[in-house]
Amino acid sequence: FYVPYKRFVIFIGALSYAELGTMIPSSGAEYSYFMVAFGAFPAYTYSWVCTIIIKPSQVLTIIFSKIRAVIIHLL
Repeated sequence: FYVPYKRFVIFIGALSYAELGTMIPSSGAEYSYFMVAFGAFPAYTYSWVCTIIIKPSQVLTIIFSKIRAVIIHLL
């Protein structure tokens, strides 16, 4: 669906990550940011939730969209 200011929102999100990356120079991306902002336990929990739920669901979404495209093409 159409979102009028989609590019602007994406750009602001990219700038936010760039600013976090310059302010917190340790490696680890979101884990490092969560560690500084909230502490060890929320960072650890987020890391496991990302590994167990979020990343696999992104892969499944891509797979199901490809399957759906093939099925629609066959019909």
